[in-house]
Amino acid sequence: GPGNIVLSAHVEMRDGRAGAFAFIGDLVILKQGNEERHYAVTEIRNVAPDDLSVVYPTTSERLTLITCDGYDFLQNAYTERTVVIAEPLSS
Repeated sequence: GPGNIVLSAHVEMRDGRAGAFAFIGDLVILKQGNEERHYAVTEIRNVAPDDLSVVYPTTSERLTLITCDGYDFLQNAYTERTVVIAEPLSS
């Protein structure tokens, strides 16, 4: 049934190459085998790394993409998570 599909990926790889979520635009296409689902980005926000509310189940279909942001060189860690919320487009 409908719910919150949550995917997490790097914005940048260790060697400096762009990660899977480096170039997210207004449209996200989720492919599984021969099936494609199209989603429109409706919200982008930053949350604390320990904020798990974005992965909670939803009653409607939603795609949630999570990646790191706010790299702190002194801590050698990312201080925030960027969260992209996308809603399904009707076919």
